[in-house]
Amino acid sequence: MVLELASEGPDEVRYEVSLFAPETLWRGQAAVILAAGEIRFEGFLIEPPAWLLTMTRAFLRSEWKSRQTSPVAWPRRINRWREERG
Repeated sequence: MVLELASEGPDEVRYEVSLFAPETLWRGQAAVILAAGEIRFEGFLIEPPAWLLTMTRAFLRSEWKSRQTSPVAWPRRINRWREERG
């Protein structure tokens, strides 16, 4: 998973999303709705596997939670890898 900060606004933070599997790449966007911590995905031509979306959502949600108590800037680039769980 690679997330690149696309924009920061008063209501949401947007990331360009690249999700990888051995033979496939999915590109789309993720929006973090700041008031509620909701994560929305859009722009994927083909829906990525649920486990990849779940992992990405959980990671962005944890980033959102950490900013509720501290005014830390959103990361410009996030690169994470996790093998698919059986």
